[in-house]
Amino acid sequence: VVPRSRAAFEWLGRRRFRVGQTHGHLLGSSASGIGLVKQVGLASAKAIYCFASALPVVVSPVRRNRSVLRGIMHVGVVSGLVGIREIRL
Repeated sequence: VVPRSRAAFEWLGRRRFRVGQTHGHLLGSSASGIGLVKQVGLASAKAIYCFASALPVVVSPVRRNRSVLRGIMHVGVVSGLVGIREIRL
């Protein structure tokens, strides 16, 4: 059984962001210079796409939230790539 606090959108968003940060740190450890800039640009573009794809399905909570959570994860990747300290869950 999933605790109610972990079924909340806020907690899911923090978790997705943290997953993205970890992935960003892993990507960033092997990239530098122009490669790092490319990774930040790619993750940013993916985040924008995910948030934009949530707009047409705004009336469908499941589809909207899936896109928004994926966008949050990509924002976390950008955060990890630029070296922002990881959040605690």
